[in-house]
Amino acid sequence: MNAQNSKQLIDAARAMLVGENVQSLDSCDSTVETLLIQAWASNSFDEKLDSLLQVMELDPENQLGQSGIDWIEGMSDLANQIAESSEETEETDTQVEADTDEVATEDCESEAVEDEVVDTEANAENDTEADAEAQRLEEEAAEAQRLEEEAAEAQRLEEE
Repeated sequence: MNAQNSKQLIDAARAMLVGENVQSLDSCDSTVETLLIQAWASNSFDEKLDSLLQVMELDPENQLGQSGIDWIEGMSDLANQIAESSEETEETDTQVEADTDEVATEDCESEAVEDEVVDTEANAENDTEADAEAQRLEEEAAEAQRLEEEAAEAQRLEEE
């Protein structure tokens, strides 16, 4: 390792220790140490993973490199789960809104029919269906709320 590479690596290590941004190490030789710090400093999962895979090529037994790969794969899986959960929540919210509009329309239509219909048995049946629909909507809203809470918790855990 030449003096310039050594100075850049030392500066990067010091910056990393105090929480400052690490400057690019692209001009340094591709040593295990340089690649590990470069993985830390990279912004994307792909860049981090690329650096860590290079570490493993240079030193297949490197535990820190393997741990980093495991961490990135785990975080990537978590991010995908949160994103998918968010999509499911949005779909559920949209369905709940559509169902609520449908129930409101059905309620209006039902009220008009009830004024004209004297058959109490038919009215009781409509009430039972409306109660069942209301129960279903409440369950969907509770599920949507649960998914939102899970996504928020996952986001909170990721930020920690």
